[in-house]
Amino acid sequence: MGCLPYPRLPMYWRAVTRLEIIGGLMSRDRFLTLRNALHVVDSDSPPPTEIGNPLWKVQPMINQIKRACNKLERVPGFYSIDEQMIPFTGRCQQRRVVKNKPRPVGFKNFVLTTSEGLMLDFDIYRGARTTFGDTNLGLGPSVILHLSKSIPPGSCVYHDRYFTTVPLIEEMNKLNLHARLAKRAMPRVWLA
Repeated sequence: MGCLPYPRLPMYWRAVTRLEIIGGLMSRDRFLTLRNALHVVDSDSPPPTEIGNPLWKVQPMINQIKRACNKLERVPGFYSIDEQMIPFTGRCQQRRVVKNKPRPVGFKNFVLTTSEGLMLDFDIYRGARTTFGDTNLGLGPSVILHLSKSIPPGSCVYHDRYFTTVPLIEEMNKLNLHARLAKRAMPRVWLA
């Protein structure tokens, strides 16, 4: 479903648009039952290490995705850092509404991608609880510095004006990273 996205979930099981690899595997009702009953953790209370983390129920999945992203090769080249919305319409205090986004309601996510749109790293915004290390330069620059830690020296990092400050550009020069302002910084990254 992530490789062949349809605009509506039932389309995978309709006669005209049916994909046998999905529709033949299980019925639509069985898929919806499994999707609605999916639990990542086996408890109703957070473990002591996750107290204060509003995403503790899905944190094991987030950690697994981050580990897979961190294994991807990074070579000197062109990278992009921007914000992305993870669609979510349920109830959660971390849910944000960002106007002028293709999907304005969901979790705000800061993403590092290659020039081809491959996601290399990300951090979900958790409001004041978000830790990006040194925040002396402000939220935007701290996001750039945090996500660019794994980028090889000599690379070029594109980002939009939301993140840009003169101290950030000076700090990037110290790290031998070239900061570039882009009108549209990030290629579209689709999440399944």
